[in-house]
Amino acid sequence: MGHEVSFFVVEDHTLTNRGIRELISEHGRYSCCGYAFSKNECTEKLYELAKESRLPDILILDLFLGDESGLDILREVKANLPSVKVIIYSMFAKPGIVSLALEDDADGFVLKSAPESELFAAIEAILAGDTYVQQTLVAPLFTYKSVFDGLTRQE
Repeated sequence: MGHEVSFFVVEDHTLTNRGIRELISEHGRYSCCGYAFSKNECTEKLYELAKESRLPDILILDLFLGDESGLDILREVKANLPSVKVIIYSMFAKPGIVSLALEDDADGFVLKSAPESELFAAIEAILAGDTYVQQTLVAPLFTYKSVFDGLTRQE
């Protein structure tokens, strides 16, 4: 199976952060190159890794980090570190949020309530160059988009 894949976790709950890192690391070819609990810590650590040419292949990003929004991190990473792929790994997935994340160039969106296999399917798809949205989120997303597009056309 291809080269080793490095990943970085941004999640404000200590246990969840650790759990995600351990879960993914247990799958042979993945290695964690860092983690953060907040936007500032994330930015700082990613720029450090960039200096050492050790940027992660994939950033696993929670959307709600205390008072901060993961979308801000997503935008910053996509603007300044475009080689890094970003998976949103969230408890919340209102279609509006999924839609915003995709507009901001998220490479994937997976719910924390999904089976682990879903997260790995997303990682593999993204490494292969695809965008991955968890299946159960796709239908509401289309409904939301068509309603939304309908509104903007009338206005």
